[in-house]
Amino acid sequence: MRNILLYMASALLFLTGCNSSDEGPIADTDHDSGIPIMLRAGVENLTRASSGLQNSQFEKGAAINIYLKEITTGGQTVTTKYSPLVYTTTNASGALSPQNNTYPYFPTNGRGITVLAIYPTAVTNAATTFSVEAEQKTNLAYKASDLMVATDTIPAPTSQVQTLQFKHLMTKISIQVVSGTGSPNIKNSSVTLYNVYRDIYFSGVTGQLGDVHGSRGTIAVTDDCSTQQSCIIPPQDIDPCRFFRIRLANRDVIYYYSTQTLNFKSGHEYKFVITVNQNSLDVTYTMHPWSDEEDGSNVVTTHADMEQ
Repeated sequence: MRNILLYMASALLFLTGCNSSDEGPIADTDHDSGIPIMLRAGVENLTRASSGLQNSQFEKGAAINIYLKEITTGGQTVTTKYSPLVYTTTNASGALSPQNNTYPYFPTNGRGITVLAIYPTAVTNAATTFSVEAEQKTNLAYKASDLMVATDTIPAPTSQVQTLQFKHLMTKISIQVVSGTGSPNIKNSSVTLYNVYRDIYFSGVTGQLGDVHGSRGTIAVTDDCSTQQSCIIPPQDIDPCRFFRIRLANRDVIYYYSTQTLNFKSGHEYKFVITVNQNSLDVTYTMHPWSDEEDGSNVVTTHADMEQ
């Protein structure tokens, strides 16, 4: 078995709710008068490149935590208090329906509301931290790691459906391994990230991220890198170190090292294309906002010989 070391000589390019203390009665969701609060979900290019998972929207049946709060100004008293809700997408276009199809209503005094929405539902407005999965080989684990938040202010009651524009708060890493000169067999080869933080402080009240914390560890991405695979990590800076490992089917091991700090930004995708030749490696990597399609710019190529 050979151990293969690749050092990266260049740094990645840069591109440049309600709570129980509120006053007022619970919103009446059973009356026939008033205006129901109608919502839909929009997503910034939600994808898992290997399968086209939720390519441009939440897939049908995705559950989202919704927190509503009446808008007050100048010391006004809250007249309507909303319980936490779970909405579910009813189609692939982002249409949302509350559980049991029981809609909340706008305040009857004509005031508007603020909306905080959090995905996945395992994360509530009581959250103080978020962790991505250590093994992201399945779509379920990948989606559980894709923390998204949407906020909106609806200034007055309206019968129009309001779109909640969700943003990815984590960082997406995509890895594509290509068989090059000599046609090494890459099928059934595994990819594992090294030296990454999986935990980050997160306020479920504001929907804002803090700093990463805890210990650095690994994330298992796939057991077959013959097609492009993706995983999700918290935004973070990674100092020079071993960044990922590829174990080929013949048990040769490729370690990919960085020699400068890697800056992984919230809401961005970083794509590594690794060509495995008989005696060398060629690596191209790009970065772009998660919400944009790759345009071919900001490409860096590196080359290294394999250690025998």
